[in-house]
Amino acid sequence: MTHQIAFLGTGIMGAPMAANLIKAGFRAIVWNRTRSKTDSLAAQGARVADGPVDCVKGADYILSILDSGPVVREVFFDSGAADAMKRGAVFIDMASIPPKMAQEHASWLKERGVGHLDAPVSGGSFGAAEGSLAIMAGGEKADFDRTERDGVWKPMGRASYIGPAGSGQVAKLANQIMVAPAHMRLVNLKAWDAAKHVDQAKLSKTRMACGMVLPLATAVGLAVLFSWGNVTGVAEGIKWGLVVALASGLPVLWYNWFYGTAPIWIFAVDSTH
Repeated sequence: MTHQIAFLGTGIMGAPMAANLIKAGFRAIVWNRTRSKTDSLAAQGARVADGPVDCVKGADYILSILDSGPVVREVFFDSGAADAMKRGAVFIDMASIPPKMAQEHASWLKERGVGHLDAPVSGGSFGAAEGSLAIMAGGEKADFDRTERDGVWKPMGRASYIGPAGSGQVAKLANQIMVAPAHMRLVNLKAWDAAKHVDQAKLSKTRMACGMVLPLATAVGLAVLFSWGNVTGVAEGIKWGLVVALASGLPVLWYNWFYGTAPIWIFAVDSTH
C-alpha cells in the first residue's frame, strides 16, 4: 500500500527531504508560503496544495519543517489545518521548537484522534539531500513504530526514539549544547594560536589531554536538561550524556593521535552532525 504524505515547508531542508520521500514511492502533497519553492517537487510528481488545510486532508502522514514554534502553531492550529487531519493520521513536526509547545501540540492532536511526533533533525542541508539526517523523535512509541514500519523515516535518515512527547526537542537542545560551545572554542583557540604564534603540532599534544572535557561536561549538562524537561529523569539523562560523551570524545582523541597536528575541537563539532 502506498501511503499519502503531506509535506509543509519546502525550503532548504524541506524540499530535499520531500524529494527523497517521493523517490521512495510516497504520494505527496506539498505546500509552502512561497509557492515557487514547490516547483521542483511538482516536477517530480507532487501535487501543490493551495493552503495548509488543503494539504493535510486525507494524508496518512503530515510532515513539516517550519521556522519556529509560533509558525507551527499558526500554520496548523490557527489556520484550522489540525481539524482537517483525518483520524488515525500521524503529524511529524520536524521543526526545532520548545519542548513544552511540542507537548501541548501532542495533547491537542490526541483529542482529535491524530498522532504526534516531535522529530527535530541534525545534519543540515547536506544531510537532507543525502537522506542521512539524525532524527530525534518524541511521542507515542506506537506512532514511532508505525512510522518506521511504513518506511517514512528511512528516506530522510536515521530516526531514534527518545521518549514521550517533547523528548525529541530535549534531545535537539542537548545537541545544540554540544555544538555551540565547540564552535566557540574552535574559533577562540585558532585566534589565540595565531596571535601567540604557537606551534600547532606541539599545542595539539597538550589539547589531547583535555579532549574529553567538553564531551564529559556535556554529559552533566544532558543529565540536568533531561531532568529539567521532566521527560526521562536524571538517570536517563546521565546515561544518554555518557553515550554522547563517548561518541564525541573517541573521534576527537583518535583524530589527534592519527594526524598529530589537528585541532581537537574540529571533531567535537563534526561528531554531532
